Amino acid sequence: MVVLGTLVTAFARSLKVFLLGRTITGVGGAGCLNVAIILVLELVSEKRRGLLLGMLNTCFTVGVAFGAVVAGALAPRLGWVCMSGAC
Repeated sequence: MVVLGTLVTAFARSLKVFLLGRTITGVGGAGCLNVAIILVLELVSEKRRGLLLGMLNTCFTVGVAFGAVVAGALAPRLGWVCMSGAC
C-alpha cells in the first residue's frame, strides 16, 4: 500500500487526489510497522524479543522525529511535487 499511495501522490493533479495518496501511504506505513512487530513476536526467541522490539521502535521514533524536519528543510529547495516522487 505504501507504493500505491506514493504513486497516487506522485501523479496527483488535484489536492483531493494528493491527500488520498498520502492517506493510502499512511495506512500502508502503519501496516508495515504492525507486520514487523508481529514477525518479531512470532519468529524471535523470548530472550531476544525485547532487544529487537526496542530497536524497531527506536527506528520508528527517529523516523517520526526527524522526518518532518528533513522534509521541511528540503521542501523549499525541491518543492512538494519533487518530494512526492513526481519529478
